[in-house]
Amino acid sequence: MFHSSRDSRPLPVLPGAAGRPPTPPAPTAANGPTRLDAHSYTSELIRALHLIHTVEDLDTATTIVNTLNSSLTTLIATDSFDSMTLIKMACVVMWAVHSTTEGLTLTEDTLSADERRAAALAQSLAAGAVLALLLSPRRATVTLAPLKVWLWWVVSHPAALAAAAWSQRPALWPALAQLLDSLSAAPPPAAHAYTYETVPLPEDEELLGFQPLEAMCKGLRFPNHAAWDTYGGRLPDLDEQEDLSPPEVSTVCLSNEPELEQKVRAHRLLQLGRRLADLRPDLITYTEAEDGAASFSAAAAGAL
Repeated sequence: MFHSSRDSRPLPVLPGAAGRPPTPPAPTAANGPTRLDAHSYTSELIRALHLIHTVEDLDTATTIVNTLNSSLTTLIATDSFDSMTLIKMACVVMWAVHSTTEGLTLTEDTLSADERRAAALAQSLAAGAVLALLLSPRRATVTLAPLKVWLWWVVSHPAALAAAAWSQRPALWPALAQLLDSLSAAPPPAAHAYTYETVPLPEDEELLGFQPLEAMCKGLRFPNHAAWDTYGGRLPDLDEQEDLSPPEVSTVCLSNEPELEQKVRAHRLLQLGRRLADLRPDLITYTEAEDGAASFSAAAAGAL
């Protein structure tokens, strides 16, 4: 059987999850709260991924997934997870989507009824995570990096968006268009776009070698894998003509320059937004002004 071949694959583990006591039953109206705290969210996410991976007890998995999706926005808004934890959770959910569809190569008609249901639950976790991040706009310092990772994924695997989970959330595409518009309203200077085009952001360093995002890392120059001959492993100042130019930024990451890091990340999100709109104009579209600024809107199908 198809899903039996998946059973031998090791499940990914979130940091801090090892050695914890068995997880209690999934919260329901009958046996517990319908909202989760950060600890129970992580435990229930791992439990849901196990059930999806093994295609077992999918009724329980459905209950858990619904609870996870309804809890995440509040947890993000209350600073329960930092940016890197949200990225790690995104990676295990991406892994689940790929695991249930053999890397998004299998269509629904090649799966059994239970396998289709498991794949749909994995996609529900993915779309639910993206929506939760988009509904927490005031937490930009936390949400932009995981959102960029999710957009990386859907742009490199547009087949994922064929799942019903992405069209069953009417708030998702207008929220994405609104976020991209807000980033476009204050674009980084042109110098940033060119000077830092190939510099990995902190999350890029963490994701190097993660197969579902491997293609998206190819344009980045990681210091451990490529030499920067021109600048001796460092980037040039933004404006070498000024005496008081900003300090050089390490190619390892931009974490020592948080404002610049966010500007570079915003620029890349806008690039990904354009690419996504080119791939799926039925979900999101954009127009470009003479100065290059983009204006995004949810397409009719994406706004349903």
